[in-house]
Amino acid sequence: MILVTGATGFLGSELCKQLLHQGKDVLALKRPTSIIPKSLSSIKGLTWVNSSILSAEEFSDYAYIITEVYHCAAMVSFNPKDDDEMLSFNINSTKILAEFCLKNKIPMLHVSSVATLDGANILGFTDENFFPSKTPDTHPYGNSKYLSEKEIWKYINQGLNAIIVNPSIILGYIKNFEGSGAFFKIIKNGLKFYTPGGAGFVAVEDVAKCMILLMQQKAYNERFIINAENISYKQFFESIANALQVAPPSIKAGKFALGLAWRFSKLVAFLSDTTPTITKHTAKSSFNISKYDNRKIVNLLGIEFISINNYIKTIASKYTNE
Repeated sequence: MILVTGATGFLGSELCKQLLHQGKDVLALKRPTSIIPKSLSSIKGLTWVNSSILSAEEFSDYAYIITEVYHCAAMVSFNPKDDDEMLSFNINSTKILAEFCLKNKIPMLHVSSVATLDGANILGFTDENFFPSKTPDTHPYGNSKYLSEKEIWKYINQGLNAIIVNPSIILGYIKNFEGSGAFFKIIKNGLKFYTPGGAGFVAVEDVAKCMILLMQQKAYNERFIINAENISYKQFFESIANALQVAPPSIKAGKFALGLAWRFSKLVAFLSDTTPTITKHTAKSSFNISKYDNRKIVNLLGIEFISINNYIKTIASKYTNE
C-alpha cells in the first residue's frame, strides 16, 4: 500500500488517480475538514485517513503494509498572517514523515520546489546542483520548502531512501479558477500589464507521472527538477489570452509601478482583512528570468513533456465550458 499525504490537493489528487489507475492500493491522508475530490470518490483501492500529519499516530498503525510514501502535503499562503504557521507545518510534517520512513525502512518521495534552488550556470540555467549557501531571500513559502528539503537531506544522511522533486510552476485545471487557474482568471478579466520576467512551467499530469517513475526506478538520494518549458511571462500570458480569445496584456510594467501596486494591495488587504492580491515577493519575482534545466530527469526517464501551449488550450477550454 502506498501512503500519499495531501491527497485532496491539486498534485496529490492527480498522483492518487494515476496510482489507482495502475492498480495500486493507496492510503490517502487528509485533514478532517478537507473535501474529497469527485475524481477520487468512486475509484477502488483508496483508503482515507484523517490526519494532521503532525502526529504519526493516525497512520503509524499501517506501517507494516506501507511500501512507499509520497509527501505532497504543504501549507501554501500568501497572507503574511500565516507565515509562522506555514513554516512550522511544512517543516515539522516533513520531519515527522522522514522519521517514520527511516524507522520503518520505507522509501519516501518528497515534493519540494524550484524555490529551493539558488544560482545558475553561465548560460543562465539552474540545475539540481545549485544549493543555497544560506536561507534564501524568498517568499516565506519558498523558505519553508527550502528548510523542509534540508530535513530530508539530514535523514538521507542517516540512511533514509528518499527522492526529492523540484517542480516548476505546476499548471492544471482547478474549478473556480483556483490555484494556477488564477492566471486564467486575471487574463480573462482583462489584465493590461506584463512584466519582463519568465519562469518554468509543467503540467500536473507530468509531475505525478515523473514521481511514480522515479520511485519505480528507485532513484534514491537524488533531487530532480521537473520542468517542461521555460517561458517568458509575456509569452505565457499571450498563450492564455489567445486560448480564451481575449486581448493579451500589452503594457510592460516597470518596477516603480509594480512597487506602488503591491503597497496599495497591502493597504487594501489590511483595511478589508483579506489576502493581498500582489505582495512584495510576487512583485519582485515577476521581474526574474528563471530558466530550469530538465536534462537530468529527461535522460533518466526518457519522458516527453506535454507542450505548455497545447496544455493551456486544454485548460482554457475547460474554463470556457465551466
